Amino acid sequence: MLTRATMPTPLSTLTRYLDVPGGRLASAAATAPDEVRAQVLLDAFVRDMPLGVGAWAAYYKSLYKATPPADLAAYVAALTANLKEPGRYDATKAMLLSSIQGGHAAIEARLGAVEAPTLVVMGSKDPDFPDPAAEGRGAADALRGAASVQVALVAGAGHYPHVESPAVVAFLAQAGVAGEASRGA
Repeated sequence: MLTRATMPTPLSTLTRYLDVPGGRLASAAATAPDEVRAQVLLDAFVRDMPLGVGAWAAYYKSLYKATPPADLAAYVAALTANLKEPGRYDATKAMLLSSIQGGHAAIEARLGAVEAPTLVVMGSKDPDFPDPAAEGRGAADALRGAASVQVALVAGAGHYPHVESPAVVAFLAQAGVAGEASRGA
């Protein structure tokens, strides 16, 4: 797992926002451009999708198209059990449906204020989008204030290209956004 401690330099200096939904990172980049030197949006979730616990588990499994993690079945079983605990599913649903106050529409409205170089990474088989390439281009177009925007499709990957193809995504981030951030420093 890639964490702040294991992230190669200069990636470790890109942002203090790790492990947050893409929409929240984009919002932070728009709100505090001096705090976010560059960003990698991994399949930024921008659509509201009502799902029940069972549907959520099935949906989650469907997001891996190329190389599902070896422990996916155990993870989904633990996730399902967790979501069945009182209040857990409602909290998860609230987080997913409004990653910042005002929801995804508020994030989309602020994307033009993002100044940081941005890499949008999409799995070419992400089931959330009828056309992942078009979704990536749409996100890039909305980031009109960014110093630079690149869109990368990870061939065969689903919604989690950074899990299915971590070396590819790390290379893209290191070569693209890290290079942009170091040039701007």
